Amino acid sequence: MNRTYITELKKDGTILVTVLMLLLSVIVTSLSFYSIRQYQLEMLTGGLYRQDSLVFTIVDQGETIDWRELDTGQPFTVFVEADSYRAIYYHKTTYIPPMVTGRFFREEDFYVGEMKMVCGQAVPRETIQRFEEIGYESIGIMGAYYASAIDDLVLVNIDAMIPTDNVHILYSNQNLLDNDTLPVNGELSIQVIDREDASVLRFLDGGYSVVSWFVVLLIVGIVFLATHYWTGKKTMELYILWLSGIRIWQPYQRFASFYLVLISLCYWLVGLVSATGMLAFFSIQEVRVHIVNLLSGYILFMFSSAFSLWMAFRRLKKYTG
Repeated sequence: MNRTYITELKKDGTILVTVLMLLLSVIVTSLSFYSIRQYQLEMLTGGLYRQDSLVFTIVDQGETIDWRELDTGQPFTVFVEADSYRAIYYHKTTYIPPMVTGRFFREEDFYVGEMKMVCGQAVPRETIQRFEEIGYESIGIMGAYYASAIDDLVLVNIDAMIPTDNVHILYSNQNLLDNDTLPVNGELSIQVIDREDASVLRFLDGGYSVVSWFVVLLIVGIVFLATHYWTGKKTMELYILWLSGIRIWQPYQRFASFYLVLISLCYWLVGLVSATGMLAFFSIQEVRVHIVNLLSGYILFMFSSAFSLWMAFRRLKKYTG
């Protein structure tokens, strides 16, 4: 790449736009990292519970409930609290904590007549042996590189739990509650328990929303300014072409396509590097969330850019007729 070409790129604003888009891409990936880590930290300190979990007891519980009969197509997770351990069942998806050894529960571990457990990394060996004597099979040890609430937790599959007077915790993508009943095998009467959010990171939830909106506005604003700056650099060239009798839409379409390709290359270069790096330190589930976040950011990039280009073209058409 010779010096003349680099000088030309500086003059037409391509280098400045490239640097701006790379920086914005880094901001988007950083926000994605932050959201994943914040969510993980919140789940671990909350004992695998979401902040909006429904906490309840069952009215007149006479027999074990088959949670496969919960009438919803949405993903959901149910926990049952006991004195010294906790039972779990999930449908379609749930948060999978970091594992030290072994694996976490899978959907095929429920309602198949088996007794399985996943223990925290700080659970004493004697406790694990007591469960194994009852008939539970240990399939994994969970825990992060820092101390958290799951370190002392024993999880078992919910259908292997002996029915007791207990507390249930349910979270889902939709509100399943209807007048203190859940759609389980008809209507299951429950008594909702009011509880304050115990997560030490509760304040971060609102902070994250503010940061997210700030980043969205920052992206839209900088993309608009960058597009206005870049199209302004092209105005004289387009005006000369127009005076030469060339319809302005044809060269503008070429310039706009180049601009969108440039933005896409900058964005996915940073995105590819970040996703590749995450494979070494994050779970596959978290990498998938990161990719979804990147796709959302890319849509925002492209929509803002396309709208800015459209506005610039309308402004140009106004002056060239």
